[in-house]
Amino acid sequence: MSQHRWLLIETSGREGLVGLGVGGTVITAKRLDGFRRHVQDLAPVMSDLLIGANWGPTQVYGVAVSLGPGSYTGLRVGVMSAKAFAFATGCRLVGIPTFDVLARQSDVPALRLDVIADALKDKLYVQGYARRGATEEWTTAMELAIVPKQAWLSRVTGDLAVSGPGVPLVEKDLPTAILVADPAQRQPALQALLDLAEISDGDANPAVALTMEPIYVRPSSAEEQWAERT
Repeated sequence: MSQHRWLLIETSGREGLVGLGVGGTVITAKRLDGFRRHVQDLAPVMSDLLIGANWGPTQVYGVAVSLGPGSYTGLRVGVMSAKAFAFATGCRLVGIPTFDVLARQSDVPALRLDVIADALKDKLYVQGYARRGATEEWTTAMELAIVPKQAWLSRVTGDLAVSGPGVPLVEKDLPTAILVADPAQRQPALQALLDLAEISDGDANPAVALTMEPIYVRPSSAEEQWAERT
């Protein structure tokens, strides 16, 4: 395992997480509540964590940020902060899809997995994963999509496992044979984000910091309201 030092940013949900990882282990983390996910709030937390670990900004090997889908505001703030840090220090920048993080930490004895989240208006974000054996890692089997909740429920089969923050929206309607990830595994955690960052290793090219964008899939609420008015 490398001894690379990573700054970790996860802001896809109502509460944000910021942490540091080294040697494949998250060594410190701080949770941000839903009212403190602005750029001016995130930057001091990042600074405090670095000072507490006695790391200088230029000693950070890379910054890994969760890309979504998820909270429009949270993702924008997290990605902007990651890009700014990477551009300023020249460190690597790694964007990790949030559902890949959720899949990696889903410890369910199945070969098929759907990760789901609330897409509002009775719809779900859904991404499918698969693996050949129970000890192997999950790989993408279906690209991220937004589907009506009832349409997704109608095609659920008994060999499927389900994880993600959208589980409470469907749990009472799932067949009893469906395996459901433990509640602690349904929200993205920094350890899985760090694991995937170590695998991907990022890119030292500063141009990446200018082009990375969150995974929104659906428009923001403001954009949807505007479209309904026009």
